Amino acid sequence: MSEWQTIESAPRDGAIVKVVAESRVGVIELYPYPIDSAFYDGKWCRQFRGEDWTPFEPQPTHWKPLQTPQAAE
Repeated sequence: MSEWQTIESAPRDGAIVKVVAESRVGVIELYPYPIDSAFYDGKWCRQFRGEDWTPFEPQPTHWKPLQTPQAAE
């Protein structure tokens, strides 16, 4: 499950996942993506420097789980 999946299949329970946005030319994987994000109050949000979770644009189109330390080995 390490491939990007459509955002419609992402958990919406506040779980933190890795997200990207898709442009007309393909999936954006450059700054500010991919980023850690969680779904709150109907929007995908990010946390910056310990601040509250804040919605951002463009909203993501794809997601995948965060890589666990075991998966990285």
